[in-house]
Amino acid sequence: MYAVHADGTAAAGWTGGLLLHTDYAVQASPVIGDVMNTGQPQVIAACTDGNVFVIWKDGTNHTGGPIADLWTCAQNASQQIFATPTICSLDGSLLNLIVGSTDGVYKINLYNATFQPGSARWPWPTFLYNSARTSCNNTTTYSPASVSIIGKVRTSAAVGIPGATVAIEYESGGVPPVVNGNNSRVDPVYTAGDPTNTNEINRGGFVINQLPILSGGARYKLTISKPGYSTRYVYVTPVAGKNIIADVVY
Repeated sequence: MYAVHADGTAAAGWTGGLLLHTDYAVQASPVIGDVMNTGQPQVIAACTDGNVFVIWKDGTNHTGGPIADLWTCAQNASQQIFATPTICSLDGSLLNLIVGSTDGVYKINLYNATFQPGSARWPWPTFLYNSARTSCNNTTTYSPASVSIIGKVRTSAAVGIPGATVAIEYESGGVPPVVNGNNSRVDPVYTAGDPTNTNEINRGGFVINQLPILSGGARYKLTISKPGYSTRYVYVTPVAGKNIIADVVY
């Protein structure tokens, strides 16, 4: 782990970096937030050995060394963590740390607090700063140029309908630019275009990533089709900084 200034020089206490494990790597981005209830943020890094390390922000030796705490989020040596943890509050009062590993998703209850993401106490609580993935905490001068549509093709009883085709276009006509260059997406939708994940296919979920923000109240039109089912149309208006939830109910 390394902490450097914008000019490339090491931050105080981080000269030479910090080795967390001799055999496993840190492949996920770290997050920064106060998970120790000290009033000051720490660096939280997930290692592929299945552990999540909490590191004092100055990288220096406190009691017990630079590691403030450690959580094991894998049940055996064959399980690993590749995803960035997320600091959040699921109920609005208790602070949580969410960690995904190859054997499941872990929720670590921390302490009661009024969570304010982006504040001095929790300055970088999730991957790419926020759920809009703007990579920028200056919201007064920066607005994300893209939005994602997340949804599920399902019955009224919330049972996923697999195998539906979700096509997107502008309401006024024409196809928007999309990441994988194809506006017709078979459930589920992947940025990388991988249709082989049967766990997702069987649940009817879809995601359409990095769509341009429209102006003047313009909307996107989704066309959902599947043999044996009627064709459905969903119209959505993208809002900067917010993902769109667009469930399709049969």
